[in-house]
Amino acid sequence: MNLFFLNMSYRKAFSLVLAISLIVAIVFLFFLPEQVPMQWGIDDQVNYYAPKYLAVLVIPVVAGILGGKGLANQNFAYLGYSLLSIVVNSGLFVFICVTY
Repeated sequence: MNLFFLNMSYRKAFSLVLAISLIVAIVFLFFLPEQVPMQWGIDDQVNYYAPKYLAVLVIPVVAGILGGKGLANQNFAYLGYSLLSIVVNSGLFVFICVTY
């Protein structure tokens, strides 16, 4: 089984994941509204907004924290968690871009 991440060192793979998260964050800067809804109430009204620069910063920060946890023991599972966080946050931002 020849997986892409298994053929490179953890640091290179971690750098690649961080680069992907930064590219995704930069792309969302062009599409998100200036005030990004962050919390909805039970009545379907937005309770809390955040500036888009702060909201987009979540993508690389979470990916960096999750990937950084695996640096000590070279555990590639943490890179999977980082990629999963990028996908989940991107899905939420796509939902916001489409609905607002």
